[in-house]
Amino acid sequence: MRDNPGRRTWLFLDEFPQLEKLDHFSTLLDVGRSKGISVVLGAQDLSQIRKTYGPDQANAWVGMIGTHIITRMNLGQSAEVTSKLIGKQIVETERKSETWANGNRSVTRSKAREEREVITPSELSDRLGVVKGGVRALMIGPGEHAYEITVPFQQLPQQRPASILADWTEKPASELAPLPERNPAPADKPILSPDTAKRIISGPDREFDA
Repeated sequence: MRDNPGRRTWLFLDEFPQLEKLDHFSTLLDVGRSKGISVVLGAQDLSQIRKTYGPDQANAWVGMIGTHIITRMNLGQSAEVTSKLIGKQIVETERKSETWANGNRSVTRSKAREEREVITPSELSDRLGVVKGGVRALMIGPGEHAYEITVPFQQLPQQRPASILADWTEKPASELAPLPERNPAPADKPILSPDTAKRIISGPDREFDA
């Protein structure tokens, strides 16, 4: 494929870790963008990708992929790793101190800066997830900021029934395919001949008088 930034070929790979290892998938991510290929990967846990492709490759993909959407994660190593990959921020807070001297009150205000995670592992577990009206997630990529977004639930109009029951699930078998009528043997005609009955009852080593 020739370079064509105007082309858009989308690959949606949900539950990506369930696929077998793709040896040249990293190459697709490296050069696919210039050829108009857009890849969307879905995974429940980053550790699943690490297990198949190794930690170095997984960390490289995190840096190569432009937009990340992170939903609720259970507390554990994956939440801690994800928090570190998102990065840290500088938070400026105002501190107030009071002193008393000779009955006089003095208030001093100062600003302090501290470094903290953009989102902590506990916030990945408690803050994100299903909320009223949608799903709260963290979006990183378009710009320098991390955005907390709520994806609304979609109420799509029904286009057709989800399933249609087959006739055989609602009707007895006799109505669907009646059994052919069986013609009974005439009463005056024996089913077994005397010779056949004699051989069945007597066996090879016995004699039987009809």
